[in-house]
Amino acid sequence: MDWKILPQKEKIGEFNTQKASLNFGGRIWTAWFVSDIPIQDGPYKFHGLPGLIVKIEDKTKSHSFVLKEIKKLTSDQEWVSDSEKKTFGSIIAIDQEKYKKQVIDFRNNPTKGMRQMMSGNTKVMMMDENGKPLDIEKMLRDRERDAKANNAKNNNLLELDLLK
Repeated sequence: MDWKILPQKEKIGEFNTQKASLNFGGRIWTAWFVSDIPIQDGPYKFHGLPGLIVKIEDKTKSHSFVLKEIKKLTSDQEWVSDSEKKTFGSIIAIDQEKYKKQVIDFRNNPTKGMRQMMSGNTKVMMMDENGKPLDIEKMLRDRERDAKANNAKNNNLLELDLLK
């Protein structure tokens, strides 16, 4: 992330913060970070400043993240890093362009993956909670309709450039 650290300072809650800006995901973001907490992290994908990000919002103020609380782990809690977390299967690394294509493909055809799994010699049978067989085609049509309606309703993505 190509942050521009700026000289402005501001008190946010109990924190003395410094301003930084970033162009990310097709938006201009303003962040406020605390160099007294040397954790180079923040919400969503935001990281890399010389301190914890306690507030970040885009220029239009349609997206805003604000740190509400910091708590110490209790003795029965354990910190697990990303590299130590268990996954379901192997992780497939892809570049940004492939990811962008997958996002657009899914928004345009939300049931494509399910239809591909069910093509060929694979027989899929789904049951409702009473054990009654479901009409797979109807279920897929309903799922596609609902996903497209959700995409139309929730069209203010954090990363606008994923849709271009």
